[in-house]
Order: sequence, then structure tokens, then C-alpha cells
Amino acid sequence: MVESLGMAKITMYKTLPLIEASGIIVTSRKIGKTQLYRLNGDSSAVKHIRGIIRDISFKMAEDEVDDQVTPSVQEELVQLSDEERS
Repeated sequence: MVESLGMAKITMYKTLPLIEASGIIVTSRKIGKTQLYRLNGDSSAVKHIRGIIRDISFKMAEDEVDDQVTPSVQEELVQLSDEERS
């Protein structure tokens, strides 16, 4: 986590208890002296972040399809989508 966030270890050690207290992460198990954590899927903040990631992924997929699909095929897809909604 420290490397991927680009923060100092001491900052992470100070912040970890706050993140845990907020319910975003929970302890999972201990291996030797190392405490492992996991995201708390029940946390509203985690659910919100996952929703944002899902929305971005869908948008990226749509953009990719738009770049690859010809206008006539795209029109057919829109018509099919409209039919499914009604």
C-alpha cells in the first residue's frame, strides 16, 4: 500500500488506525508479527468507491466500443437497447 500510494511508511502507520476506525478496512488475520487488512465491503465509503470504479469502467468500455463499431452497427445497437427498455 505504501508503495502504490507513494507515501512514507511512518505516515501509513499513523493513518492506518484512523482508516480502520472509520470502518473502511478491517483486520483479516495475522502472519507472524504482520497484521493483514482487507477492505470492508459493508462500508458505505467502499461501496461508493466501487461504484465510481464501476462507472469509469463502463464508460471506458463504451468509449472503446464507440471507437471500434461502425455507425450503422452502432445505430442497430441503440435500437436494440431502446427496444429492451420498452
